[in-house]
Parts: sequence; structure tokens; C-alpha cells
Amino acid sequence: MDRFRLRLPTGSLARARVATVLFACLTTCVSFSQIGSVAHGRVWHLASAVAMGLMVAFVVAAYRRKRTGWLDPVLVPTLIVGAGSGLIDSLGSTGLTIAVVIALSMYGSTPMWLLRSVGAVVAIPVSVALSPFTGNRPIEWNSATVLSILPQVLLISIVIRYLYVVLVRQEQSSARESVLAGSGRRLLGVTDLTQARLIGDETLADLVAASPGIVAAVAVERDGAAIVVAQAGFASEVIGTTMPMAVIAALGAVSTSWSDPQLRDLGRHAEQVRSWRGATIVGKDFDRFLLTGGPRAVPDGVFDAFTNLVNQVALAEVSCRSTAELTHQAHHDHLTNLPTRKLFTNELMRAVDTGTGTVALLNIDLDDFKKVNDVHGHGAGDELLVEVARRLAEVGGPTSVPARFGGDEFALLLTDVGEAAEAVRIAEGLCLRLIEPVRLTAATVSVGASIGVAAAEPGLTAADLIRCADIAMYSAKARGKNRVERFTTDRHGAIAHHRELEEHLGHAVDRGELVMRYRPVMNLQTGDLVGVEALGYWQHPSLGMLPPDEFMPVAERSGHVSDIGAGILAAACGHLAGWSNLPGAGDLRVGVSVMARQVLVGDLADTIADVLAATQLSPDRLILQVIESEHLDDARVGDLLRTVAGLGVRIAVDRFGSTSGSLVGLRSLPIHQIKVDPGLLASGDGPMLQLVTSVGEILGVETVAAGENEPMTATEMVQWLETRSSVRAG
Repeated sequence: MDRFRLRLPTGSLARARVATVLFACLTTCVSFSQIGSVAHGRVWHLASAVAMGLMVAFVVAAYRRKRTGWLDPVLVPTLIVGAGSGLIDSLGSTGLTIAVVIALSMYGSTPMWLLRSVGAVVAIPVSVALSPFTGNRPIEWNSATVLSILPQVLLISIVIRYLYVVLVRQEQSSARESVLAGSGRRLLGVTDLTQARLIGDETLADLVAASPGIVAAVAVERDGAAIVVAQAGFASEVIGTTMPMAVIAALGAVSTSWSDPQLRDLGRHAEQVRSWRGATIVGKDFDRFLLTGGPRAVPDGVFDAFTNLVNQVALAEVSCRSTAELTHQAHHDHLTNLPTRKLFTNELMRAVDTGTGTVALLNIDLDDFKKVNDVHGHGAGDELLVEVARRLAEVGGPTSVPARFGGDEFALLLTDVGEAAEAVRIAEGLCLRLIEPVRLTAATVSVGASIGVAAAEPGLTAADLIRCADIAMYSAKARGKNRVERFTTDRHGAIAHHRELEEHLGHAVDRGELVMRYRPVMNLQTGDLVGVEALGYWQHPSLGMLPPDEFMPVAERSGHVSDIGAGILAAACGHLAGWSNLPGAGDLRVGVSVMARQVLVGDLADTIADVLAATQLSPDRLILQVIESEHLDDARVGDLLRTVAGLGVRIAVDRFGSTSGSLVGLRSLPIHQIKVDPGLLASGDGPMLQLVTSVGEILGVETVAAGENEPMTATEMVQWLETRSSVRAG
């Protein structure tokens, strides 16, 4: 039974057709036993049997082909007459007629069905006239008995035809719902606008296929007219056909005649259309106009299906645009609209991996950009960055990829340079272009740029190229700024060195490779020992002992500065807490240096609080030494320093005097100590040193300096403290 059920066709219409063809065949086969009319001989009886066989074949053929021929209105009545006139009871032709009418009412157009049904009904009295007997009793073809049967047979045909129409509409509605459900699944999650529109076009064609006789078009407004952008069912291409907007306004719920002169251009491509129906689909981005047409008024169910499709595609397009916009925002700088580091790196990797032509990278860092912010404000700085981005794209040309890495650092990828020397010439031209005055809202300013150039060579990865350009840029800045320097092959050893540092730096804390060194810190005004400066060295597994100046910049660029800094902070506080019982060391403070960029990332305040709690060190014995730099006036740095100071931790400005720092900016920060730049002490510049000391007095903070001797290990520092205490006691 299950196997038989699996072989049955799916769908109500298909199963109804199976039932009607079986009914017709069984009825006809039963009628074979009734052949033997007393009005005719054996030859007539044989012809009647042949007619019955042809009726069975005709019904089966219609089922297999799912259609009937144009000769049906003639053939069907003829076969009924031939079969019915040979029956013992000529009224038995009524059963044959009903069986054939029921079976064939499931096929063909309505006019053909009507002709076929009328012909079949007329065949009943004709059969009676040719064989006027009911058994052995005579019967007239025009008797009340015969004529009363005819409207009943016609009514049966009408009922079956109505059932057929209902089933067809139900099947078409199910097909349309299935098409819409399928398009909904396909559009779900689509992020490419072209793909969404392609799915919409394919679904539009499927909907038209599920709605025989219907054509559909979708138009949008351009230059005050409606232009067709999608279509299905038309005899020829109508994409690009334009119509006045008045046509769209007229196509509402009420159908419009095909003879409307404003629809004739569209109607020439769909001759079967006699009625149009349309609607405006209001969208979030723009409106779309749906037009459907058919030989008769388009039914509500059909029109609603097309409306739902247009809405589906409209929502998908909005989603695609939103996704594209979010993706763009995620990979482009919000101020200059240039690619960010991540997107730029992907483009660089693609260019290096492709290996076609010479690939060159320019690392650009603006000179004296901080002065523009200090003098004219951050708004002026933003204006300047936007103009720099424009000039960068202008000089690089259409095939270049400019990017902003952050702050005043930019990059330019060149993929079509003939040789490395050409990249240098472009960089020099960029240098000249950037130094040209820029008219801002507040003033006209001029800034230069230090540019590092690196050309791709066999064996170099994209990361290597970035490091090469970075090194060259810093070298250019060190040599006097506003200049170009190309990275040369003799510096590849430095790249390998940096790569090795980066590869191992992330595991330095976990592996216990950080080693602490200390220097005494003296008060320049009194000459007293006030504390120690903590320095974190790295015992590299293959490169040996590395000073902080060698690996901390790498940690800052690679994102490991927070972990390294936290490890140094914990070790320094732990050592000082352990020295508290040493003679003369109970009041010493420990200074731990942090870079301004280190302050901008991570949760430094939380880290300090956790370390102090774990080591039981009094907060006022910890000095957070922030290196003086252009980032010191960043509002985020000030906020964090005030938070740290609120914990009781003292704040110091490290390497004071190394840059032209703003005294006004320092007064706004919670500064407790100024630590003089070691280079200032080494130079022996007495007046300058006296000036720095005066700054400390103006700010009301102590001025200190660390010793220039080789840093001591923790054990050596303990011995030095004990020896010093013994000497002072003696």
C-alpha cells in the first residue's frame, strides 16, 4: 500500500485527473458487455467496440499529454455516437458520455471544453435515434426521458469544470507561494546587491511561469520617467523602456485598458495583454513600480504574489546596501574615508602574492602635525588630514591604494611602478605636494612629511614590506624630516631581527623571560635618594639580554605592550614591597615607565589596582612614569592619569626636556614629579638643567634624575642599598 501511495502523483489536480481517467476507463470497459443492439448486426457491434476502445485510448492520451486536440469537439461526440448506438440499451450512452465529459473536463481551454461538452450532450439523442431501443422496448430520441437527461449531463460537466478551475487556481497559488518561499530563503543572508537582483529576476520569471498568460515588469524613476529594470513574460526585451510617471499614477487597484496610448510601447511586447494593473512599492531607499498584465483583469492573488516579490527584493537590496555600508565603515577611516590598516594590509598581501610588476609601499608620517593641533585646534587638524588624504590619492593616481593607519600616519601602495626608483620619484613628488600650504578655516598652514619607501623583492612578505617602509620612514624623520628614504637590501638583517622579536614577544611574560634591572633615582634639588627606577629587560632565548629600548617599541606596534607592561609593573612592586624592611628603604618609591600609547590601550588603572592589592604595596610608593610625547595632551591620557592618581599613585613625566612640551598642558595633569631626560644630564648644559629645575619649582613638584650607571639586578640593588645604609651610619 505504501509503495502504491508513493507512485501516486502529488498535487490535488494531478490526483483528480488520475481519478477521472480511471473512472472513464472503468465505465467504458463495463460498457463492452452491453454491446448487442437489436437494431444492428455484428459489423455494427464490432464498430461500436472499436469506438469504445478508441474512447479509452483518447482519454488515456489526454491524461498522458495533459491536453486535448483542436478536433475534440468533433471526435468526442462521434466516438460517443459510435459506441452508444451499439449498446443493448441506447440510454447506456449517457454513462459513456458522463465518463468522457468528466475525464476531459480536466483539460483544454474553456471554449474548447464548452464545445466538447455540448457535442457530447448532443451525441446522446443521436445515439438513441440510431438505436431506438431500451432493451426490447422502443424509445424516441426526442422523448421526455431522453431530453431530461441532457441538462443533467451538462450540469455534471459544469461542476467538474468548476472543480478543475478551482484546482488549477489552487495549484498555481501553491506554486507561487513555493516560488516566493524559495526566493525568501535564497535572499536571506545575501550581501551582494547584484546577486540579490539576479535572484529577483529569476523569481519573477518563475512567478510568471506559475501564472499562465501573465506578464510582469518592475520600473524605477529616473529623470522624471519610469524605466523598466526587470521583466518576465514579454515576447521581446523591454528592459530600458520608459513611461511617463502619469502611467504609474493611473495604474492603481483599477485595471487600465491595453489601448491606453501611454502603454502602447510596452503593449507591443505583450500582444496577449488586454488589461494592466500596477502599484507603487514604497521603499526605504527608493520607490519601485510594479506593472502586471494579462488577457483579463489580473486576479488579486496573482497580483499580491508579484507585490510580495518586489517587497522581498527591495528589503534584500536595503540589507545589501546596509551591509556594504557597515563593511565600508569598518574598513575605512571615518574622517578621510581612506582604507584602514586591515583593508590596506589585505590589498598589500594580494599585490605581493600576485607578483605582477613592481610593488612598492610608501609609509608617510606628517612632520609637526602636533603644532597645528596645539595652535589651531583639533578641528583644524582634521581639516588638514582630509586635505592630506586628497593629495595622497591625487599623487598616487587611480591605480594606487592610499590608507590612513591612524593619527597622522598614512600609507600608499603602488602596484604599477616600473622600478623601485620610480616609486622613490613618486614619493619625492608627494613630499613636495604635501609641503604646499593648506588653507584651513582657521588659518593657512604648511606641514611636511617623512616618507619611507620599500619595494617588494623575492622572499619578502607583506608584513616584511610594512616593516621595511616603517624603518625607512623613521630613518627619514631622524635625518631631518620632510624627506624620502628608501629601504635598502643591506637592512634585511634588521627585518629578520624584528620578526624574531615579534614571534617570541607574546610569550615572554608566560615563560618568565622578563628580568628586572634598577637604577637609583636622586632629587636634583636636595641630592637625596628618593627611589629606584625599574627597567624591564628581556632574556631572549636566542638573542640574549635585550634592553627595553630595543623591544618595547616592537611590543607597542605588535599589540603586546599591555601584557609586557603589566608583567614589569607586578615584578617591580613585588620587589619594592620585599625591600621595605631594609635599613633606609622603607620610604623608597619605585618608578615604572609607561608609554603614552600604552596608556591608551587596555585597562591600565585596573591593572595597577590589582598589582597593588596583590603585593600589599602602598599606592604612594608607586610612581607611574609617563614618557613625554605628543600623545601626552590626549584627553584620554589625562582622564586615565587622573583615575590612577585617585588611587594614590604618584605621576611623573619621564625624559622631560627631550621634546618641546607644553607647560600649560602639564599644569592640567596630576603631575607629582619631573624626571629629567638622561641626555640633558650627559650634555652638561647647566643653564638648560637649571631651567628644567625651575619648571619643577613652578609646578610645585620634585625634579629627579636616574643614575647613568649600568642598571643593577634586584640582588645587586639590595646589596647597594645595604652598603649605602652602612656608609651613612658610619
